[in-house]
Amino acid sequence: SVLTCVKDTGGTAVTVTSSGLTGSITMPGDSNVTCTYTNTRKTFGITLSKTWTNAITANAVNLTITGGSGATGGTSIAPSTTTVATATGTAGNTITLTEAFTTGSAANYNTALVCLKTSDSSTVTVNGSGLSRTITMPNDSAVVCTFTNSRPTLTLVKTWSGANVNDAINFTATGLTTFASVANTASETDTAAAQPVSVGAAITLAETFTTGSAANYNSVLTCSGNATALVGNVLTVNAADTAITCTQTNTRRTATLTLRKQWNNAVVNNAVNFTATGLTTFNAVANTATELDTAAAQSVSAGAAITLAETFTTGSAANYNSVLSCTGNTTALSGNVLTVNGSDTAIVCTFTNSRPTLTLVKTWS
Repeated sequence: SVLTCVKDTGGTAVTVTSSGLTGSITMPGDSNVTCTYTNTRKTFGITLSKTWTNAITANAVNLTITGGSGATGGTSIAPSTTTVATATGTAGNTITLTEAFTTGSAANYNTALVCLKTSDSSTVTVNGSGLSRTITMPNDSAVVCTFTNSRPTLTLVKTWSGANVNDAINFTATGLTTFASVANTASETDTAAAQPVSVGAAITLAETFTTGSAANYNSVLTCSGNATALVGNVLTVNAADTAITCTQTNTRRTATLTLRKQWNNAVVNNAVNFTATGLTTFNAVANTATELDTAAAQSVSAGAAITLAETFTTGSAANYNSVLSCTGNTTALSGNVLTVNGSDTAIVCTFTNSRPTLTLVKTWS
C-alpha cells in the first residue's frame, strides 16, 4: 500500500509519514488536502521443472503454467534434458501446473509435484492429483515447482538352502534382464541389481535349472514391497509401489537312509564296516550265525549319488556271497551307487552276506 497526499490548491504534494496501513500528515494552512491509498497486488515469478527417476529413455513431456501472466512453456526428455516453464503469478491467484506426455505414457509412472518458496524453501500446498495440479500463489516469495515421474524397481533374489553345490538357475521376469544364480555354497543368497518396472505391468516370474534339477528342491516364491498380492507367479506393479523385491527360495529335499546288514550262516564274530558316501559308517558284527543288524536312519539330500560299500574288519568277504538291495528308492541302483530322488522319503539299503552250505546225503541200496 502507498499513501499519497496533495494540496487541492495547486496540487503540491504534502509530506506523508506512514507505517503499514497507517499514515499521517501535517495539515497545511493554505489548502484542503486530498489523500489516496493505492494498493497494487504483489507478483512473483513461478518456475516449473521436471525430474525423471528410472525413466524410459526418450519419454517426453510438455510443461505449462496457466493462471499467471507472461507464461512460457517448457519441455523435458528422459532421462535428464529439461527446459523449464516460467510465468509471473499474482499473490492469491490460483496457478495451474501441467505436464502432458508427448512420448511414452503417464501410466508407466508414479507422478508427484512439489512446490517450494525460493525465499526459505518452505513448502507451498499443492492441490489435486494426476498431471494437472494447482497452487495458490503466495504473497511473499517466488515459487519453484517440480514434477517427478518415477518408475518402481524390482530386485530379484535367489536363496539356496542345503543346495547341491554348483547347481544353477535362471530367474526370469517378463521384460527384465535374466538373473543367473549359482549355488557356490550349500546355503547362500544371491541378489541381482534393481531394475525399473512400469506401473500396471503384469510380470511373470519363473526359474529354470541350468545345472541340477528342480525335482530335488522345494521352491517358494515371495515378494515384498508390492501393494498387489502375487497371483501364482504373476506380479502386478501397483501405483503405490516404489521398490519391490521378489525372492525365489529353493530348499533341497531330503529323505532318510537306513543301512542294514543281514548275516546268513555267518562265522560268529565276523564283522564289517558298511559305508555310504557322506554318512556315518555302520559297524556290524555277527554275534550269531543268522541275524539282521540295523543302523540309525540318516538324512540324505535329493540328487545325492551315494556309493555303498562294505569292508570286512574281521573275517573275509571271500567266505560269503554278498548281495546289495535297496527299497524306497525311486531311482534303481546303478551297481552300488544309490541316487536319491526328490520324491524319496525313506530308503533302506541292505547288504546280505550268506555263507554257502553243504548238505551230505547217504543213499543205501
